[in-house]
Amino acid sequence: ASTEQILETALDRIQVGVRAMHEAVLLPGRRSWRAAAVRATTPQAVSAWARRNMLSPPETVCRSDPLFPLRLPLEIGDDGPAAIVGWLLLGPRPDGSFFQRDELETLRELADPIARAVQIATTRTRRERALQAELRTLKSEIAAIRGLLATGRGATQPPR
Repeated sequence: ASTEQILETALDRIQVGVRAMHEAVLLPGRRSWRAAAVRATTPQAVSAWARRNMLSPPETVCRSDPLFPLRLPLEIGDDGPAAIVGWLLLGPRPDGSFFQRDELETLRELADPIARAVQIATTRTRRERALQAELRTLKSEIAAIRGLLATGRGATQPPR
């Protein structure tokens, strides 16, 4: 599955479990964080929110934030310092209550497999793009060689 499909599925499951009014996942963009998946809000609103808010681990709880009072880093840190591959952002609940301790624990546990899935899908996508670019180059070179052979300019002359 693509990164976006993985994130959409994850947000579907999380929404059912914790009933947040809206959710999003931020991934690194060219210059800043980009909204890779959103629920019940828009990518533009999430991007504007991300520009206004500083994100730094560990998780950030800001109960007064009307858009995303809970922000969980998606970290990979097997043998070295943790690398943040994204952020899971959760909005408030319709009744105004905050997430319970067991829900927060479960969300923290889900962050690791989501981060790993994002890393795997992103790496695979990069590799596939590189292979496609190489294949295009090879096809172009083969076409050029065929063109030379067809005109006789690339044909070798038999020894005299």
